[in-house]
Amino acid sequence: PRLRVTHVASDKVGELYHLADILVHAATHESFGLALVEAASTGLPVLAHDSAHFAWLLDNPASLVDMRAPGALASRLRDVLADPVALAALRCAEHVRAEFSWEALRPRYLALYRRMAATAPA
Repeated sequence: PRLRVTHVASDKVGELYHLADILVHAATHESFGLALVEAASTGLPVLAHDSAHFAWLLDNPASLVDMRAPGALASRLRDVLADPVALAALRCAEHVRAEFSWEALRPRYLALYRRMAATAPA
């Protein structure tokens, strides 16, 4: 009774993200960060842990906070939610779209498959 699995059509996901003021991804480690990429690509401001992985993923130092430091997230949220300019600085849609849209990824995947096919044993 505490779990509900739902499905949202891909073309409606952006509408859900637009209901939020900010997406906080509090994990200190992540294999990729699809929720962050999805949210950021819609223009939603995002906050993530200050690590090399999330710095690479978002390419926006303003979107990083040390999630291990007691009170750091709460303090940062107070600051950005009180200041529209600081909140807007957490947007990184341009970078995320340029790096992770299907248009950007498709040629990279094709190149990878070509390299793999060229090294396959005969």
